[in-house]
Amino acid sequence: DLGQAPAPQPQTVLLDFDGGTVHIPAWGTFTVRPFDAADIDPIYADDTELIKDQIVATVRENFAGLNVRILNTDDDPPPDEPYSAVYFGGRSTRAYGVSQQVDPYNDDPTDAAIIFVEAFAPSQFSHILSPQQMGVAIGNVAAHEIGHLLGLNHVWNPRDLMDSAGGPDSLWDDQDFMTSPLDPEIFPLGQQ
Repeated sequence: DLGQAPAPQPQTVLLDFDGGTVHIPAWGTFTVRPFDAADIDPIYADDTELIKDQIVATVRENFAGLNVRILNTDDDPPPDEPYSAVYFGGRSTRAYGVSQQVDPYNDDPTDAAIIFVEAFAPSQFSHILSPQQMGVAIGNVAAHEIGHLLGLNHVWNPRDLMDSAGGPDSLWDDQDFMTSPLDPEIFPLGQQ
């Protein structure tokens, strides 16, 4: 008898645009400044608020109907209960974002992730993204990393938020959490 799966736990996630420090095992410690769209590219220098608003809207849309409350440092104080945090800033040549862990059963409600906004340079995409498209791309990566914090692994489907197969242009598409084949590097068969 395998027993029963644990009951779903509610989760609060704070999208932290104020900057801070996060330690990612096997990656190191990152300290990021407050979010500034000019860090993506100077062409977005006047679009910081628009891009932040689109990031928040995209993440909220991706988690609509799920037991995940999305807050952000522009509109909400940090909650009194445990929460996970997603920081926006910094640079990496290896990834658009990374989380502290894939957290099975969401055992740790206080883990964190970082979205490397400087990795979203216009040269990464087939055309220069509008501020709204850039916000969607960053928001989808944030939703992907939050998925890891909730226990989800990579899948092999460019329309799925947990995808690891699509290229940069798939990031600004309308993606959703779906039932998809697991990434073969995770397990050669099965779905999530």
